[in-house]
Order: sequence, then C-alpha cells, then structure tokens
Amino acid sequence: IVDAQSGEVITSINRIRFKNRAKLYEHNPVSTPNPSDVALPIEDSATVPRNKDVISYNCVDTKSTRTISYNGTKLVLHMCELQQNATAGADGDYYQYSKMDNTKGGDAFAELSIFHHANVAYDWFRAFNPSFKLNEHAVPLFAVANVMMPGGYSLGNLAKMKDTNTPLEPLSNAFYSAWDPTLSGTMTSLFSEITGSGLFFGQGNKVDFSYDGDVVYHEFGHAVIDSTLRLVSTWHVDEQGASPAPGAMNEALADYFSSAIAGDPRQGEYASAEIGLTSIRNLDNTKTCPANLGGEVHADSEFFSSVLWKVRTSLASEADRHSFDQAIFQTLAAGGSGD
Repeated sequence: IVDAQSGEVITSINRIRFKNRAKLYEHNPVSTPNPSDVALPIEDSATVPRNKDVISYNCVDTKSTRTISYNGTKLVLHMCELQQNATAGADGDYYQYSKMDNTKGGDAFAELSIFHHANVAYDWFRAFNPSFKLNEHAVPLFAVANVMMPGGYSLGNLAKMKDTNTPLEPLSNAFYSAWDPTLSGTMTSLFSEITGSGLFFGQGNKVDFSYDGDVVYHEFGHAVIDSTLRLVSTWHVDEQGASPAPGAMNEALADYFSSAIAGDPRQGEYASAEIGLTSIRNLDNTKTCPANLGGEVHADSEFFSSVLWKVRTSLASEADRHSFDQAIFQTLAAGGSGD
C-alpha cells in the first residue's frame, strides 16, 4: 500500500499462497531425515490428496464394525474406517501436517506421504512411456495408510475381533492387493471405498510403514508388474521340481525399481526398525543361486535383484542407467506369460 501523495510505502501484505504444497520426506525419515518442500499433484477441484491416478485414504479407528462373508460364514469385525483427513488449510496448502508418534495411526501426514510417493513412482515409470497407466482395475490406484487389524486377530479370537472396545492390532507389513473376483467382494465389504487394486500400509508396533517412500515404491512396483508381465504368485513346476521363481522375480523387480527411484541399494531403512534391522533388504549383496535358494519369495529374490543392481551401478552416466531401467520396463511390458 503506497501513499498517493508521497510515494511512501505504508505497509506490505504477503498475499502469496502455496496451493497443494507440503513438507514430506524425500525418501524416508532415515535416509533423508529433513522434510523437504514438495508440490502434491492434487487435482484442482480437490482439497484432499486425490487425482485421476491415485486416491489416498487413512484408516482410522472409529469404533465401528463390518460384516463380511468368508467361506459361507458371516463374521463381524471391528475395523478401522477409511477417511480422507488430510485436508487443505485455508491457504490451500498442507503445511500443517508433520510426522507423528511412530506408534499412533490415523494421522494425516501418513495419508499425504503415500499419495506423494505413489505419484513420484508413477512419474518415474512415465519417463519411459508418457502414456503409461496401470491396468484398468488400478485406475485410480487406491492407497491406504495406517491399516490395523481387529483386536484378537493374531489369536483367532472372534469375540475380541468384533469388540469395539478391544484395541486394534498393529500390522507390521505393507502389501499390494490386485483386484480379482475371489477377493474383491471381501475387500469391498471391509472398505466400501475400495473398488479396485490398492496399496495398503500398516501401522506397526514401532513404525508407520506409510512414512517410508522405499516401501511405497516397492508396492507400486508390484502394481506395475501386475499391469505388465503379471508374474504369478503360484509355484512354477517343471522337470526339476517346484520353484517359487515367478514370485521371487516379482519381489526382486519391485526391490530393483524402488532402489532405482531412491538411488540407494538399501530397502526401507526406516520401516526395517519394525524388525530390528537397518534395512529390509540390500541389493548390494553377494548372494548366489543355488547357495542362497530357500523357497521363500523375498529371500529367493536377492541374488536376482543384486545382479540387476550390479549392472546398473557399473554404468557410467545417469543417461545409461535410465536406458537400462527403461530396457527392464520395456521387457516387462512386452513379456508373455507370468508363469
């Protein structure tokens, strides 16, 4: 505001607003401990984290129950309820949200974190093919933070599992759930908002898996594989016997993509505290086949992902590494059977 007579500046008011901005971890609270300013790709008309590709939710304990049918039996379960509680402030930004106590779920920061990292992963794959989309059942892709299980679940106690006064149990895991005729009805009866494939991140005993971008990239990698080569989760049987190789390759590729996005061979430096480790897996390893073949898909993934990582790190330039990543992606997209 300027005095019309003297030209003197009487006062100034900052009217700049930062729509859809937030402070989030670049990868996770351990490898990149200082939150950085990011622009969330939220659609113009929305005041919660959503766009045509990704919709994120929080799972909040509202002391409610769900009735599901499982193998012909009706079960009443005390479940967390999906909410979008990360809402824009008066200025259109999300700066009011920050990391909370590791052991308390339902926080809006977790919802923003999974939305941001899922879109980072989408952008990374679209650098190879700008028109790339996940399969029709994953558009949009649902992402859910702070998932917990009914109290009594670990003991199979049905009375506790429906008791709304029994605290929900932590879920020390994260997973990608593909949309299929068998499980879809059960998932929708648990969460009516979920009408397609989703990424689900547990509220653990020690950590919130939603805070770790590595974990989000890994689970998004499973969605990419499900939309391309569709590596099967069942065991492959050939003349040498049974092998979990398709599932192991699925895990290896998801790890590889996560590490390529983060530029770091270690997986989940933050989430790994849940199991007392400094990383969930490390692609910079010397494991070989058959010496380290054990029959569990995550363990059997490591000698395959390590070779991919060794090739990537041997390349001299970022352009060469990008070309190698693109070659892997194009191979998946052009592949045949996932068996």
